[in-house]
Amino acid sequence: MPASARQTLFLLFALAALQAGAQTVYKITDTVYYNARWQICEKPVASFYRAGVLAGTTDNWFFYGPVKDYTMDHHLLMEGNYSEAGRKEGPFRFYNYKGTLLNEGSFERDTIHGIWKWYYPNGKERASIYFPSGEQSFQFITYRDSTGKATLENGVGDFEWSSHPYTRSGFYFRIRGSFDKGMRQKNWQYDHMNGSKHLKYGDFGEGYAKDGGFKWSSFKTDYTRNSQNSYPVSFVSDHLRVTEQMQYDAFFALEGDSTQTALLNYLIEGRTARIHIPKKTFDSSFNTMLRLLDALSPAFGYRERDIKGTIEFKIGPAGFPEDISIQSEHTDSSEVRLLHFLMNKFRKIEMPSEGNIALEAYHKIHFYVVNLRDYFTANLRDHVDVDLIFSSLTKEQTIQRLEADKKKIKKYLRRNYSGLR
Repeated sequence: MPASARQTLFLLFALAALQAGAQTVYKITDTVYYNARWQICEKPVASFYRAGVLAGTTDNWFFYGPVKDYTMDHHLLMEGNYSEAGRKEGPFRFYNYKGTLLNEGSFERDTIHGIWKWYYPNGKERASIYFPSGEQSFQFITYRDSTGKATLENGVGDFEWSSHPYTRSGFYFRIRGSFDKGMRQKNWQYDHMNGSKHLKYGDFGEGYAKDGGFKWSSFKTDYTRNSQNSYPVSFVSDHLRVTEQMQYDAFFALEGDSTQTALLNYLIEGRTARIHIPKKTFDSSFNTMLRLLDALSPAFGYRERDIKGTIEFKIGPAGFPEDISIQSEHTDSSEVRLLHFLMNKFRKIEMPSEGNIALEAYHKIHFYVVNLRDYFTANLRDHVDVDLIFSSLTKEQTIQRLEADKKKIKKYLRRNYSGLR
């Protein structure tokens, strides 16, 4: 850890302790940048940012006061407030990228409370839901389908909702159920979804008595077969869950010093984190670079564009990429800047050699989109789509290898994943 960084952190914590004990709250920053997963990251790789005070003690970080979340082109996504103790308190509002209000309501001491309203993109009200004592106490008051038809009014009727409390990568549950005067009624159906597609595995149902009590559950998957309670439904925004956990980009863990130090150095001083390659031989370093670039793929719009390109560079005596050039098709300027930014982070890479002679040669990393569905068995095709690949091989070479090994790949998948539907 550099001396200046140690001194900065020591003075910060010493000042906090001198003011009023070790738990004094101090300001870390008033702008935090997030990647596409809402993890704290550096500005050049950010998809979103939060305007609001990130504060902390020697043991804990949290937000306090008013906060607003934006896209990097400054479209408001959320506005709310945190108490001095870091709890959600008061009204929150959420918007889509066009500035249309999506839902609004209040929190009390970090708990969703009272009446919340949801809206369709055209501004028409979708649902009004009452939360008497937290997220799982929800009671639908009104619900209208996408055509505007009211299917639930005054707490009586049917609704359809989407929920993803435990799922990732676009998977969620479509829930269809009924209420009568605030009480759950009849049979509820849960369907596993991916986008607009219904996935046939994982569906289950629940039954409720006239007094709203839970009666039974019928599950098709082993991990929920023995449940004796109603399944939790999510209403709080996923990105709030992640930001409040202070999740951060994995690149901060690759500095060489502690992750906490690298993260604080960036948040407090704006000092960029470097990626120190743990294995110094060029071949192992090159493979590590490919894996880290691959981890960055969600930042690219590769599902909508046939991205293809080449990164060319050399490793000099100083041990980092030099003379970096990027040629690409169907990428925008921000994505090219992102690749330059990341390539410039790599450090401590041993020059390739032949015998005892170091070689200052140029190297290439190819990146391109490949449709992987054709190489998967039918029961797994709903789980895969196109992917952005970073490789030492060209796209043509990769496809040739996939075609040559297609039967082996499918045989392996049938043997190991035959039960997945």
